[in-house]
Amino acid sequence: MRFRTVKVPVSREEKLRRAREYNEYCGEGECPVDPEEFAGREAYEEYVDMKCLGCGYEERQEADMVLECLEMEGGDYPRSYCPECGRPDMVPKDIYEEMKGKKKAKKARK
Repeated sequence: MRFRTVKVPVSREEKLRRAREYNEYCGEGECPVDPEEFAGREAYEEYVDMKCLGCGYEERQEADMVLECLEMEGGDYPRSYCPECGRPDMVPKDIYEEMKGKKKAKKARK
């Protein structure tokens, strides 16, 4: 991948909530999880920092969604619509910086 993901640790409270919710919907006796044991495990959420090539709006998006878009659309990096300006110019911030850096280099050569 040409862009980074950001790993954010899941809080103990969130892990407890998820374990309890899982047990609630799991079905009686099928596969319960010990909430305390689950809360003691390492867990992370992954995100991608996105930035609009048009207006510069920045937003942290869930990596699962971004990677799913990449898989569906193909290409070297994901691209989505900016919630601020509505243009299809939201790209990972790493790609934004790479593209803007190339534009500055071209202007400097002229």
